[in-house]
Amino acid sequence: MEKLFVYGTLKRGFGNNVYHLSDAHYLGAAETGRKYKMLDLGGFPGVVDGADYIKGELYVVDSLSSIDTLEGYPNFYGREKTTIWTDTTKGPETHDAWIYKLVDKNGWFHLRDSCPVVESGEWVKR
Repeated sequence: MEKLFVYGTLKRGFGNNVYHLSDAHYLGAAETGRKYKMLDLGGFPGVVDGADYIKGELYVVDSLSSIDTLEGYPNFYGREKTTIWTDTTKGPETHDAWIYKLVDKNGWFHLRDSCPVVESGEWVKR
């Protein structure tokens, strides 16, 4: 069992949620405890180190293998453990969870400088 923070097309209401997280346990709306920068890559976002907190959702999953495939792990997205905050009826809770983060492989990373930044830190349907 792994905790996974999602911030893009794996969130509820997006198509990838149905295919990859339908059996996962939803823990709730969440936010990173560490700062990143969310980039608009067209039909989906990606995050790199930055100065904003990212909003998303937290899940408990049995395995990351299907999501690794979706995310192009380890060549397009890497994974790292990070602190995630959720709000509960008892107050805020912290979790140690995986987040997928863009990696610099094969020389494509120059695109991050030409992609729009999602200033709100929250990916929403267009």
